[in-house]
Amino acid sequence: MKNTNIFTTVFSFFMLSALPLAAQISITFSDINSYYTIGNVLTTQFDEDFDSDVFNTFMYNIGQTGGGNTWDFQSVELLGSEDQMVIAPGDAFNPEAFPDANFVTKIEFSDDEGSGSIFNFMHITNNQLSTLGSTGEFQSDDGDFQNIGTYSPTRPIYNFPISFEDDWSYTGTFTSQTIFGGMNLPATPSTVERSAVVDAFGTLILPNGKSAQAIRIREVSTISTEVVPGFPTSTTDVSFTFITKDGDILTIDAEETGMDIPSQGTIEGNLSWTSTNAASSVRDINAWGFQLNEIQPNPAQEQAQLQYYLPEAEQVKVLLFDQYGKLVRTLQQGQQVAGDHIFTFDVEELASGVYYTSLLARGGVITKKLLVQR
Repeated sequence: MKNTNIFTTVFSFFMLSALPLAAQISITFSDINSYYTIGNVLTTQFDEDFDSDVFNTFMYNIGQTGGGNTWDFQSVELLGSEDQMVIAPGDAFNPEAFPDANFVTKIEFSDDEGSGSIFNFMHITNNQLSTLGSTGEFQSDDGDFQNIGTYSPTRPIYNFPISFEDDWSYTGTFTSQTIFGGMNLPATPSTVERSAVVDAFGTLILPNGKSAQAIRIREVSTISTEVVPGFPTSTTDVSFTFITKDGDILTIDAEETGMDIPSQGTIEGNLSWTSTNAASSVRDINAWGFQLNEIQPNPAQEQAQLQYYLPEAEQVKVLLFDQYGKLVRTLQQGQQVAGDHIFTFDVEELASGVYYTSLLARGGVITKKLLVQR
């Protein structure tokens, strides 16, 4: 009888100890590798409108360390967005600076002060995702210039698989070199120290209402720079990044600086959400007077006509996705006047099947279904 009780106690303890582990997940190389497929568009949406002169922070509940979390960000209002195209290194500016890169993310921007592109050079293997540095080319009224920023040594972002209680750190230098009018300006080196730990796991509810299992990474980053000799400056920032196996990455950057940011409860900061499908946005812009009419004809064989209405002059995008959410084509992009807009686009080269057209504005979307039929 005594032996039976001992066996039962040990068995019960083993089973109870194993229960939390069953809820854990690991992010693998294949999860991230598919996310960074060349040709993908990574859309990041923000709780801030960067075209506004007013910048706000918000309060977010980051849960607690360990398991059993439910992080609910469904009520977050998304005000701004930014696209990154995943391209081959040879299609970037100055790829010779980073011969080990096997993919690049490209960001284009334009404002009243100028325009340009930033290229982030990355390297991915079965064991690690890392960043090598960046290049950029910019055009402004003051002249054209280029920039090269290099990490030494290469900075790891994730080690695969990413699992609960994993941790990693980095100490190195980031050197920024600007070329203006063909002249190399003095290089600016910065000391970079980063430490990361996977400190929580649970259920993540994204701004579009989608629910997925996720891990949380707490990262502390300290950057020290001496722009003026003898006067060093140093800043320590803390961020919490939530990653799902479906390819969603949600980050909260703490407003406060320093290492004393709590790892649980409510903190002040800003939120960003990156997905491979721009149409995952949920904000209802119909209520503001935006309209996207049904596509004509539908089914379409050779051409299709799209009509939409803008209540005000807007920065808009009209994108065409396949049935799996992969971007097929950018149909329209840029600042457009208020009123009705009609245009025709060819579908002859598209395979028969289901497609979706999405009108994106103010961080929201309207989507209509299109059937291509031969």
